[in-house]
Parts: sequence; structure tokens; C-alpha cells
Amino acid sequence: MKNRLLIILDVDNLSQKINGKLGGINSVVNTKLALSHSSREDIFMFFGADVTHSTCSTDRPSIASVVASRDPTNTLYAARICEQYPRKGRCSVEIIKELDRMVVDLLQVFSRTCDGRLPNKIVFYRDGVDEGQYQKVLDNEVNKIKNACRIVYGDRPLPKLTFIVVKKRHNT
Repeated sequence: MKNRLLIILDVDNLSQKINGKLGGINSVVNTKLALSHSSREDIFMFFGADVTHSTCSTDRPSIASVVASRDPTNTLYAARICEQYPRKGRCSVEIIKELDRMVVDLLQVFSRTCDGRLPNKIVFYRDGVDEGQYQKVLDNEVNKIKNACRIVYGDRPLPKLTFIVVKKRHNT
């Protein structure tokens, strides 16, 4: 009985992954209900970003990746990645150098998916930042996000931005 349940769960998990990769929707969060303080007109867009580093080497790049929802139900996603080479004598680069370009690109994907509409609220999750670099990342990357919004939104009102640094601690 236990093995049968595990097989069913594995098949269900695999089916959801395949469905998602083919552009299907597995579930929808009702943001109007979950975020009761928001109005019915609010359109949210969620971003997640991280930089992965290889060993301390100037010939191997860090990889910056940004993923974002591309529809008002936040069930479809698009991603952008770029290589980042550190300056001579440094091991890695934590700031996402091309974040503005990546955000412009992802906002345009959202707009194309939504018949020209853009989100009025952006929630941006940033992972992988050491405590000593919080302010540097905040100053640099929030400005890049705001600049990207200015480019895409033009004369339209800019979205409200919530920038969250995610910190994971594993005590193992």
C-alpha cells in the first residue's frame, strides 16, 4: 500500500512537471483572496533572482539568473540568464550586472502575454546575498529595476516595487 502511494505521488509530480514545461497550468493562487488588502485592479508580477558561482577562478563565470511570472495569474514563467566574469583578482560577482536588461526583457514578455498590460505591483525576491553586501545589492539592483520600469512603462505610472532579500540558513 505504501509503495503504491509513492508511485502515484511520483507519477503526479512528473505529470505536473511535464504539464508546466508544455505551458499548462497546474494550479492558480487567487491573489485577490490571498492579498485581501489589494484591489481587484492590481496586477502582480513576481521575480526571483540569484547568482551561482563556480570555484574561485577568473576564467569561469558566475551565472546570474532571473525568473519572472509572465501572466496575471502568476502561473506561467519566463527566465533569463547571463554569464558574469569577475574583475581581475576577484573570485565572483554578486551584483547582477545586466539586471536592467533582463528586467526590461521580462516585462516585455509579460506585456506581450497580457495584450499590452503591465503589472502595477512587482515583488522581487533576491537570493544569495551575503549580509555584508545587502546595502550594495539593494542600492545597485533596485536602481536597475526602477530604470528598467522607466524604459518599459514610458509615460504610464510606474509599478510599486517590493524588494526582498531571501536568506537561507541550514544548520546541518
